Amino acid sequence: MTIIGFVMAIQSCDQSSKKEEQNKALIVKANNELFNKGNLDFADEVFTDDYRGRGPSIIKEFVSGRRTAFPDLQVKVDPVIAEGDMQAWLRTNTGTHTGEYMGYKPTGKIITWKDMVFTRNNADGKAVEEWGVSNEHEILQAASGIDGVYEYLPPRKGQAVIRNGHFVILSGPSDGSGPMISQAGTHKMSGDTVKLIITYCTNPKLIGTEFWSRVRSWSGDTMTYENMNDKGQISGVRRAVKLSN
Repeated sequence: MTIIGFVMAIQSCDQSSKKEEQNKALIVKANNELFNKGNLDFADEVFTDDYRGRGPSIIKEFVSGRRTAFPDLQVKVDPVIAEGDMQAWLRTNTGTHTGEYMGYKPTGKIITWKDMVFTRNNADGKAVEEWGVSNEHEILQAASGIDGVYEYLPPRKGQAVIRNGHFVILSGPSDGSGPMISQAGTHKMSGDTVKLIITYCTNPKLIGTEFWSRVRSWSGDTMTYENMNDKGQISGVRRAVKLSN
């Protein structure tokens, strides 16, 4: 290789490296502008007109939907790896779930999930196409479900473990006016309503009976729920704190 050829090769390498760094910086800036600041018009600067057949508008709708369901949403992008016109990057999302999203009703919980994305840019540095995977469905499903360890709040006291279609409960009046009752059995979730069937109980008369509870709302890790009779009538409203999943 001649000296001139060697110099040109170095310059080409430097230019390629500089372009990759610019692409990486744009990924970080785009996420900050779109998700953290809500600057939806920034999508016009980042995505091509034929991106996923619709152009920047599809990104604006996507970001708007997330920010509506998670008004305090904040994202962090790290790491970002670039090679040529491709970038691979990880986005960590954190926000309070206060709006319906992906079919999941608001839980009121602070939720964190991750997106792994691959982006391909054109010669102008705009995103042409992207592929990605996310654990948001699993995280939302866990947050929306009732599986976990709970501690009852007054007027009840005690704890409950609900997991994998089974439950174990020890509870009684918080003022001590009645006995603590232990019961266990199976449960089935349907939407926001759970049907529980008692297969063991310290009160033998309750064995084999069924009862229903419906989640009314979540405030952080505190669940407000309604107990119902077999006619669907509300027999009481209770609260419990979720201690762990």
